Amino acid sequence: MKNQISTLLEKEMDRTTFLQHVGIGLLALTGFASIMGALNGYGKQRAVSSGFGSGSYGGGRESSKTS
Repeated sequence: MKNQISTLLEKEMDRTTFLQHVGIGLLALTGFASIMGALNGYGKQRAVSSGFGSGSYGGGRESSKTS
């Protein structure tokens, strides 16, 4: 990998090719970070102790019975 980076840095390129390489590198980094973030949070549920969403179906209060 070190050899690949050094050959890429030594290679002559114009501005558009350089910007393409930089753009691909940024997309690869952000995509990798997004995938890792999604995998770290996979299967975890957020705990809500009070307020809207604390009930089993999203409601926080029991319905009032008028009978």
